Amino acid sequence: MSEAITTDNIAGWFTGSKDSDPSKLVQFKEALAETVNPYLPAKELVVQVVRTALNVQYGGAFTKSSFSARMVDTIASTIITNPELRRQVFVMVDPILKVKADNDTKQNRGKSTATRIHIPDTN
Repeated sequence: MSEAITTDNIAGWFTGSKDSDPSKLVQFKEALAETVNPYLPAKELVVQVVRTALNVQYGGAFTKSSFSARMVDTIASTIITNPELRRQVFVMVDPILKVKADNDTKQNRGKSTATRIHIPDTN
């Protein structure tokens, strides 16, 4: 029987720490919460997830190396084009994005972010 898809299962798969080092899972989720936002396009969101996972697992020096940008792009492209992997990433980041979107809504309550245009009545 296959394991249920949960945020922790997917995050553990990304960080390689599902069974070995739970602190990396916590570190990954915290770092991810800092780097993603609800306004990112899907591809950039996946790039941030991959970059964050590699940074947590292998350190900042690894993700700043010259070859890592191509590797991150290749992994992200693979995830975006594979429906199951794409779904898993979105399931993982959805709770983070919902919290951020709710916080944005609460902060902007009473403030209009849309431009109001008066359209005169032609009748």
